[in-house]
Amino acid sequence: MAFQFTGTFTTGQLLKLYEFAKWQEQDILKRITFLQLRLSINGIINVSYGPDNHPVSITTSDPNSYAARLLDAYVLMGGNPKQELLLRNKSDPVYLTTGAPFSFDDDELTEGYSNILSNGMRLKEGHIFDSVVGIQTEKLKRWQRGPTKGKREQLEYKIYKCLDYSDQLEEEIALLEMMTNASDPTQSVDAKYAAVVAAYTTPGVATVVQNDADLFGLNIGKIIDPLSPSDVRQAPEIGGRF
Repeated sequence: MAFQFTGTFTTGQLLKLYEFAKWQEQDILKRITFLQLRLSINGIINVSYGPDNHPVSITTSDPNSYAARLLDAYVLMGGNPKQELLLRNKSDPVYLTTGAPFSFDDDELTEGYSNILSNGMRLKEGHIFDSVVGIQTEKLKRWQRGPTKGKREQLEYKIYKCLDYSDQLEEEIALLEMMTNASDPTQSVDAKYAAVVAAYTTPGVATVVQNDADLFGLNIGKIIDPLSPSDVRQAPEIGGRF
């Protein structure tokens, strides 16, 4: 990955990142158009769940999209998405629910504890005899590895990947559209660059080496004690950070 730094860098590295960002800023509108086209081709999978936490509807934004064709192929291979795929949109995350509140009842054994997720699934506990049943189940599955992969696993992988890709496209489009919002200048490239400069020039921050010529961060060294005269004298040679 290019520009492999986050909080520790030289000012030269930051300037190269800023220069690159300014070039990309000119293509934001074109990038949004391209991403919207990719999203239209990929399609959006929408899933709704009933009160029993089972899928009641799995639809796509376009019947001719890649997502729709994948779901059609899954059905043609004998699958039933609503009964076999727990698809979930990024806007509907799974989380651990709140447990029963603490009480002073000595007979209450579940207080302050929860093992149920928001999708209705329980956290799996250890079972001593799983292997006994598992060996027999494995014998049932072993002879049909090929059909299982061809008719289920490969398609399921593509469907999950398609769902994730549409989420990523929507997220990037929203971010770029926010940057083009003239009513919010804090989202511009210049404003974001200024925020980085303000962060590393704050008194007490010791993460950035002031060296515009060091474009590779080769001279980043240890943190310097500003109260030590010897450390201060050695700072230029060791790339010290104050």
